[in-house]
Amino acid sequence: MRAVYKGELVEGIRQGKGELTFVNGDKYEGEFFQGFRHGHGVLTSHRGTRVYDGDWRRGERHGIGKERWLTSGDRYEGEYQHDVFHGKGVFTRGSSTSKYDGEFQNGRRHGYGRMEFSAAANKSTDSSALKKIMVGCTGQVNIRVEMAASMKVHGVTD
Repeated sequence: MRAVYKGELVEGIRQGKGELTFVNGDKYEGEFFQGFRHGHGVLTSHRGTRVYDGDWRRGERHGIGKERWLTSGDRYEGEYQHDVFHGKGVFTRGSSTSKYDGEFQNGRRHGYGRMEFSAAANKSTDSSALKKIMVGCTGQVNIRVEMAASMKVHGVTD
């Protein structure tokens, strides 16, 4: 079986708006340019468990986009470059509701950012008692822990 394309063509090449269904069942709906996914589009995995809605350049996620993993609840909103998180973005982990808001490089947290861990992520303590916030830049992380009983702990680690 081959990928199936429905949409606009220019001289036999995908160009303009269209829908491309891949052999594995993944589906892309959006803009094409010179045969590539290019412009704005939505890619949905074959089981619908992962959805990317955003900018594309020459077949790769590139620019601003949103991605959701429906089975885990994880989500990312921000910049992409060459098909990975790159630049400013927010990644929220669905299972623990921890959140990183900051810089990414080549798909990894890198540079200045703020990491928040919800009380639900801290199973060893009363869920209403603890919220951890990490604020950092490359090479050093500043950690602040706030307890519900007004106790605060501040520190720096590297």
